[in-house]
Amino acid sequence: MDIIIKGMEDTAEECQIQSLQILGRLLTIAPGVVMSSIEGIVNGFEKLFDINSKNHVKASEKAQNIMRACLRVVEALQRTADIEASAQFTEFFRTKIQENAEIKEMYEKIATTASKAITGDAF
Repeated sequence: MDIIIKGMEDTAEECQIQSLQILGRLLTIAPGVVMSSIEGIVNGFEKLFDINSKNHVKASEKAQNIMRACLRVVEALQRTADIEASAQFTEFFRTKIQENAEIKEMYEKIATTASKAITGDAF
């Protein structure tokens, strides 16, 4: 988990996205492992959001790619039963996603797509 969190903080887009993809896969395989490091993960999310918000998400393709990858993991975390116990994640979700119209719109599209894929409505 430490390597994944460090990868989220890397300056290279490829490392950040790859780390987020691994985190998303690990969440489906071993959610307990992910939840045991939720504080570090949320800190990594906050850094990604702060950096990419400054890059104006709509103006930068790189920022959009990173934000979408991050939001996919956030959406998967939202479906994890134990996430409600993390006040830090709840606060992050409220302040960084729900209170930002651009990010909220991106999140809702990802959540809708994920929901359709889970229920089989995507096909």
